[in-house]
This record gives sequence, structure tokens and C-alpha cells, in this order.
Amino acid sequence: QMARENDLYAEMWSAKEALYKYYRKGVLDLVKDIAIKAFDADRGVLYGSILGGEDVEISVRRSDDLVIAVID
Repeated sequence: QMARENDLYAEMWSAKEALYKYYRKGVLDLVKDIAIKAFDADRGVLYGSILGGEDVEISVRRSDDLVIAVID
């Protein structure tokens, strides 16, 4: 179970980084300004928001030891 929790933390952090890059309007604090709100494990999708705005869908995939987070 600990390994799965570590995987989820890595996926959440990668999703936050994707949201940071997606914003492109200035500097954000990854901890304070970007929130991960929900995770749909069946679809491999996280939902997050920037500065309390609308939810953004982030697809998360794993490849070996890498986590890939993509906003379409």
C-alpha cells in the first residue's frame, strides 16, 4: 500500500507541474495556488484548479519510473 501511496503523490505532483505550465500568466506557488481536487483511478485522470478557478482535467500515465501528466 505504501508503494501505491508514493505513486499517487508522484502523480499529484506531476499534475501540479502540468497545471503550473498550463497557466502561463505569471508566477504561481505550487503548494498554495494549485489544488488537486479529485482522482479518477479508472480513467487515470486527476482534476485540479489554479487559484480556485474552474476544474482542469489532467491525464496521468506511467512509463517505467516516469510519471507523465498531460492537459489536453
